[in-house]
Amino acid sequence: MIRLKFRRFLNPLILTISPFFFIAFSPLFSQASSISIRADMFFPVSGNPFDDRPGYMIEIAQAILSEKGYTVDYQLMPWARSLIMAEKGLIDCVVGAYKNSERKLIYPDLPWGKDQNRFYVTRESTWRFKELSDLNGLRIGLIHEYSYSPELDDFARRPDQHETFEYNYGNNALEQNIAKLLAGRIDATIETNLVMPEKLRELNLESDIIEAGALTPYNDLYIACTSANPETKKYLRWFDQGIESLRTSGKLHQILDRYHLKDWNNTQGRQK
Repeated sequence: MIRLKFRRFLNPLILTISPFFFIAFSPLFSQASSISIRADMFFPVSGNPFDDRPGYMIEIAQAILSEKGYTVDYQLMPWARSLIMAEKGLIDCVVGAYKNSERKLIYPDLPWGKDQNRFYVTRESTWRFKELSDLNGLRIGLIHEYSYSPELDDFARRPDQHETFEYNYGNNALEQNIAKLLAGRIDATIETNLVMPEKLRELNLESDIIEAGALTPYNDLYIACTSANPETKKYLRWFDQGIESLRTSGKLHQILDRYHLKDWNNTQGRQK
């Protein structure tokens, strides 16, 4: 949740990672005809690299780069670490990002999707979100290191709101929030309109959890790439040319159809 990103531009933090970790991922060890992409599990944007559906943005990247004779080296990695690696030039790109001038990343002109952060509650709940004051007295499940919106982040940092928000960690943080919601341990959670419907479909919980209001307007999602690599601007030109080519040829529709999505240019990227 605005990768500020209204989903996933994490709040400011300091991470210490061993230099030996970065050596293992150094571009010196990668082939020139391969572009490295990292992301956390943010399906249908990015998913299991070994699955038939690794994520629609991964498939877009593969389709575009294969025309240039390049392959995609895609692996799952925690979002905070993915951003650090990209900023340092140790990987080429991340997917599922919002534009953020504070990051040492650069973006193509054309987005690769749209999403919107929304509140989700159990079907029995009558609560609906209209403004931040509606959160008073509730327990809201969030994911650590995600930033949901500047307004919500500021609200969550207020001393009188510390008991309102409960943070979950790790690759299964969304599943933790869903489990807590169903168990009555939290009153609502926030997720994007791309990710939550797919997760509920996977868990067969589509009739148990419903939307309860939008936190943010729709926001463009991008592939974001390192500014440390002199080749990056060329890649970004390829991405802009490629996404238009995929759209014109119908290949983009074929990719999105596999993820129950429609072209965001016409439908805000909403599910079918």
